[in-house]
Amino acid sequence: MFSVTYLGHQGWSVRGRQGHVLLDPLLTDEYSPGFSAEIYPPRRFALGKFPPVDAVVLSHEHADHVNLPSLALLDRCVPIVLPARSARAIRDAIAALGFRVLPSRTGDPPGVQLDWEVTNLQIVVADRAHHGSFFTYVDSWPSAETLASIRRDVGRLGVLCHANNVMDWSCHEAGPGRLGAPSESQFAAELLTAEASWWRPGDAPLVTAICGPGLSFRGDDAWMNQILCVDSERVC
Repeated sequence: MFSVTYLGHQGWSVRGRQGHVLLDPLLTDEYSPGFSAEIYPPRRFALGKFPPVDAVVLSHEHADHVNLPSLALLDRCVPIVLPARSARAIRDAIAALGFRVLPSRTGDPPGVQLDWEVTNLQIVVADRAHHGSFFTYVDSWPSAETLASIRRDVGRLGVLCHANNVMDWSCHEAGPGRLGAPSESQFAAELLTAEASWWRPGDAPLVTAICGPGLSFRGDDAWMNQILCVDSERVC
């Protein structure tokens, strides 16, 4: 058996009998150096009470996933796992903090929800005795190959986590013909359509969850809140 604990935004703690792994941990309210933000849900971590961390897996190199202020809080003996094609600057920055950086598989190519400059690890956690499973595709739709491997190796998923990456950048654009911001109902329809194409009858996940964007900018950065335009609770 294992447990999965939500850390806010798109961060997770995965704990089993033989280890504890953090996925994209965002442990501070410093979303990215130089930005002032609060993470939702509000939380204060007593890191001294955390079970020992055996590894950190970072899905891709955007600052809300490779969060250097959060990594700086961890023991330097913890290995940091990155996609093999991550930028050298990111690997060097993590190594400069004193961590050992390990390459994983290359990651899936980015899709419609992720910028084209990075690859993205999609993460499946499954109990070997088939007592539960968890899948987050993080910031890029799962490929047909990924879905096929889940059906083959895991079977029916316990929990599927969708990432709410819906953003409206129209505040940076000008001119006629601009599309309006996506609505909660449009995003919900997009997720339902996607799931209908991913799963066959009888093998849909037991639970579907939505996480993110999980950020509220403060102070001089508050103008960016209009970019994060879809409320996850309303989508649900």
